[in-house]
Amino acid sequence: MAEIVINQTETTLNQPNTEIVNKQLDALIDKSKLPQNTIESPNTNNSPKDKFIKKPIFKKIIIPLIILIIVLALGSTVLTIIRRSAKTIQNKGELVWWGVTEEDSVVAPLISEFQNKFPDIRITYVRQSEKDYAQRLYNSLKKGGGPDIFEIHTSWTPDFRGLLSTVPSSVLNENDYKSIYLPSIYNSLKTKEGIVGVPLYYDALTLYVNVDIFNNARKETPKTWNDILFLSDPVKGGLTLRNKDEIIQSAIALGNTTNVDHWQDIFTFIMIQNKINPANPDLKSLADVISYYKAFQENGVWNERLPNSTTTFARGKLAMYFGTMSRAPEILRLNPEIRFKTIPLPQLPNNAPTDPQYSYANYYFQAVDKNSTNRDTAWQFLKFITEKESIVRLNKERKAIRALEFPSPRNDMVADFEKDAVSGSIVYFSAVAKTWYMADRADDGEGGINNNVTSLYKAQIDKGKTSKTFADDLKSLLAKYQL
Repeated sequence: MAEIVINQTETTLNQPNTEIVNKQLDALIDKSKLPQNTIESPNTNNSPKDKFIKKPIFKKIIIPLIILIIVLALGSTVLTIIRRSAKTIQNKGELVWWGVTEEDSVVAPLISEFQNKFPDIRITYVRQSEKDYAQRLYNSLKKGGGPDIFEIHTSWTPDFRGLLSTVPSSVLNENDYKSIYLPSIYNSLKTKEGIVGVPLYYDALTLYVNVDIFNNARKETPKTWNDILFLSDPVKGGLTLRNKDEIIQSAIALGNTTNVDHWQDIFTFIMIQNKINPANPDLKSLADVISYYKAFQENGVWNERLPNSTTTFARGKLAMYFGTMSRAPEILRLNPEIRFKTIPLPQLPNNAPTDPQYSYANYYFQAVDKNSTNRDTAWQFLKFITEKESIVRLNKERKAIRALEFPSPRNDMVADFEKDAVSGSIVYFSAVAKTWYMADRADDGEGGINNNVTSLYKAQIDKGKTSKTFADDLKSLLAKYQL
């Protein structure tokens, strides 16, 4: 991610004393037996070269200029060190926490509880706007003035390489982490350097269904992609209702990248199901997936004239909708009267009971600044706020605001959500869920890996075929992030 450089226009450093510098140069010149100050000869035949040599321009202008540049460069480094040192002295025992997904009132009770246990610690939670969040966070961390704790998306880990602290074994060793948190979380957040964070909730792609549409049509909810095709067919009695070219009711929102929310998650999920490596796809297999995906629009199940898929589902005009748990409060705000539930993601038809099943996770997690002077304290707090009792407390506050609880990131709480009408399908596949660098609602700016990978894939889907250079372009892009 490109850093935005801000010019420093203020400095407390003194300018170099040119008189002292000149005297020092005179002494050096004298010792080396070079002429210190040649008086110009009255000889009118002196060449321009002779006159240039005789004028002490190098001594009086060039060297002081070089010294000034060096002093200013050193001054910038010193100022950075002073800022960090001042932060250490003034903020000892104080943690600043930036977040985007949690309201202040959700985390405030647990902050108070932690501070009561540790009176010398003060935690300030700052809710951030999603606009340009990743870039603002990156720049503040690079300058040494960022928050101690911050929230980032799972797809952004390469963006923040070198800035993320790893969980110290004194707080939580790897075996304990693996036993506490869901397998997909452990697999996503474990890097070569160590484990880089913990989430306050778990979220993944799931399939929403409109209960009334299915009941009125007397249809069973789908289990496989073949079921999805059958339910979508506008000719053979599916859930798609049309009036000539107008779609009155759509069975499912698939087929383009313009108004299908979470198309990034859906498309990556389908690739993984078909054993396509998103980082190095076989172009023929990828072309087949693109054709399959776009067929839903070409066959009149969905079109670009409809509102975005979240809004269409909330209005009761969409039978099935792919989204994450985080979309549920938005749907309820748009239509408090809608009746919906979620079901496990459709799988490919199994040839054997042992065939693998798939899911695609999409969530934010809490990380710690590698350069924070309070790293261990920050990790102690994150361990505390993801304890079972803390998750229960967080969900109590979430439900008061969003009318819903969010799935826990912990293994020992899966059973608490398995029968929930919305979150049950999300934890159902939590042991096998994958993540990659392409997800909706994870804007990481112009230089971010998520945005750049998304742009490459979007171009292929929009064209309806793969370009010959796509694999090489993708490989070059990932190499920029050391992947």
